[in-house]
Amino acid sequence: MNLYANGFYATPRIHFDADTLQGEPLFYFTCGVAVCEVSVDTSTGEHRLLRVDILQDVGHSLDQVIDLGQVEGAFNQGMGWLTTEELVWSEAGELMTRSPFACKIPTAADKPPVFNVRPAGWSQNPAETVLRTKGIGEPPRLLANAVIWPSPTPSGVPCGQLNAPATPEEVPRALTNRSS
Repeated sequence: MNLYANGFYATPRIHFDADTLQGEPLFYFTCGVAVCEVSVDTSTGEHRLLRVDILQDVGHSLDQVIDLGQVEGAFNQGMGWLTTEELVWSEAGELMTRSPFACKIPTAADKPPVFNVRPAGWSQNPAETVLRTKGIGEPPRLLANAVIWPSPTPSGVPCGQLNAPATPEEVPRALTNRSS
């Protein structure tokens, strides 16, 4: 006897015309915005995330605690992807950083002291989704770009091209290669 149930959902009325850029290609479209405060030691390249403020479109939330946890988790995953998860390849072309044992991934200690996540009060989903929800499990991962977005230093010195992951080795390189 199976102790589970399974099924399939066919999304109705999905269409998109690539020539006219018109249509409704998906029902779970969501958007969000993040603002981050990051402290950077310009001599060592070490950086610390001090504050994150996120406003996320979640549609009609079935469980706000779960939705906010999804946003936090996706953001933290993105933060690791953009700041610590460097891909290192061997001479033979083998990926050497393919597990948490060889790659520094974010932990609970990397969570900033101030981490504010708020669902957008105006958020609605007119599409015929399950109870008007939106897919927010992965999209907030991209909000982590706010962690490494180059901005001028407090003294007004511009930062050069900052490549991801923004490791402590990458940050001084970007500062050295800035355009004056």
